[in-house]
Amino acid sequence: MSAVLSEEMLLHYEKMDEEIQNNSHKYQLLIDERKQKENNVMSKKILEIRRWIAAPDWTSSFEVALKIRSNNTGYWILENREYQTWVDTELTEGAPRMLVLTGRSFL
Repeated sequence: MSAVLSEEMLLHYEKMDEEIQNNSHKYQLLIDERKQKENNVMSKKILEIRRWIAAPDWTSSFEVALKIRSNNTGYWILENREYQTWVDTELTEGAPRMLVLTGRSFL
């Protein structure tokens, strides 16, 4: 009788082990599905942020300004002694060369 019980218990444990493995697999699938949904949400948020911080399209403004600009506009800076000295000065390693101009004038 104990051999029969042992056999039944063994079958019962094998079924339990199989169920545990199936449930474990289902649980992993659920976790993977949730991670995928979270990644999709995060990707959408990142895309929205990138669109929000993206620079506006400047080409149309540039084309309009180009059509109405006067001949030789901006050449005065190229002839300026301070500018020429700045251009001719060797760069310090690691220091960026940057020129910032602001304002506008109309004659």
